[in-house]
Amino acid sequence: MCGAFQQFPTLDMAEMLAALNVQGTLENRGMCRPASKIQIVVGSENEGEHKIVDATWWLLLEKQSEKGLTWKPNQKYKTFNTRSEKLLESRLAKKPYLNTRCLIPAAGFMESKSGTYHHITNEKQSIAFGGLYKEYQLDDDEILYSASIITLPATTNFEFVHHRMPLMLDVENKNTTRQWLHKNHFPDEGFELGNNLHTPLLVTPSAKYGTVEPQGETLKVS
Repeated sequence: MCGAFQQFPTLDMAEMLAALNVQGTLENRGMCRPASKIQIVVGSENEGEHKIVDATWWLLLEKQSEKGLTWKPNQKYKTFNTRSEKLLESRLAKKPYLNTRCLIPAAGFMESKSGTYHHITNEKQSIAFGGLYKEYQLDDDEILYSASIITLPATTNFEFVHHRMPLMLDVENKNTTRQWLHKNHFPDEGFELGNNLHTPLLVTPSAKYGTVEPQGETLKVS
């Protein structure tokens, strides 16, 4: 799973977004936690048109009437992550998986296992999570976005960090990435979710969850 990740602009991330013709500016959101406001990249029904939008990191939202009509995360279901095995089985995940997938830029992320914490990044501090998103129509015709990160079983080399890992897109394959973002159009036959590590990951023990203070030597996982 992924319970915290860093989101801030880096040079390599800017180059990655520019190569995909993404409109908009990635902001510094710092260390993001579930239900917080993040930024995601969404596509349109015209392949190749992509933009950055604000989103709540929690796929299923519910209306609340306190202090006016607003939306908040539905705490009955923990939907900040979505297991890959449930994408075509879950009523909540199936429609977004087939129609509204997103890219979530990250500079790094956190994982914990048995009281041990790790900060994970790569040499470029530029990771593209594969995710799902939903659109909620507000009364003033504005669209509110929510998002979830897809997780997969961890590779053998990553299991010491956690038994699951976030889907990381291979943005070097621009055709596949554009298909992933193409709204209301599922990728061509032969597209498969994979937990392959496209770039080596730098894994550093952390003093506590949600911080990048090192507590040991960095290991390279590939």
